Amino acid sequence: MQQPSTTSVVTAAPAAQPVPTLTVGTQLSALPSGCTVQAVGSVTYHRCGTAWIQGYMQGSQVVYVVVPAPG
Repeated sequence: MQQPSTTSVVTAAPAAQPVPTLTVGTQLSALPSGCTVQAVGSVTYHRCGTAWIQGYMQGSQVVYVVVPAPG
């Protein structure tokens, strides 16, 4: 008796989107995807790739600003 032939299909997972290069002073209305929260002392930052970002209230809206890395 002959064995049936089989075909395997391998699909790669979609690649993660890279975090855009953000320069100090850039204001954002939302964080890029993939950011993590990191506290340094009593200050909370968002780490997005190599960028350090802080959230601020501007009226009733949160604005995110790229800041220098804490030292």
